[in-house]
Amino acid sequence: MSEFDTWDLSAVLGQSADSCTTYVGNALELRHRLPRLWQRVLDLQVPVWRAFRITARTQCLPPEGVADVDRALAHCAHAVTLGQVDRTIAVALATHDPAEAEDRRKRADEAPASTSTSPTTRSCSAGPSRSTASSTSLTPSTSTPPSPRPPPSSPTSATTTR
Repeated sequence: MSEFDTWDLSAVLGQSADSCTTYVGNALELRHRLPRLWQRVLDLQVPVWRAFRITARTQCLPPEGVADVDRALAHCAHAVTLGQVDRTIAVALATHDPAEAEDRRKRADEAPASTSTSPTTRSCSAGPSRSTASSTSLTPSTSTPPSPRPPPSSPTSATTTR
């Protein structure tokens, strides 16, 4: 595939060339580096948009790190949160590229608190601090979500029938 093929695809899809390049990059990452997740997408068990949220974050990892993330998240990708994805990626990065993980931690410590990493960036997020990353395993947590709150009730919101 040529880089100019994404221009043709962007015209067909009605997207910008940059958006289409990101789309193709996520598709290639999913197909070639995350085979378990790819199979779940083919089996219609995981929506493409959710798989692409994961692939956008794994592109900075070495092949061994991506394999760990694929093993850890493919079975639960249909329900995993982005926080769990980021923690799993931080552990994989610390395991397979500790120098890069340390550089990212230092950059995150030096950055002002108001800046944040966009979820659509093509690189891994900075991940949690060192104390969190060292205590996290590659298995996503299975904590139960909080129960939904009941709708607010107020005397003014009650409707009366006539």
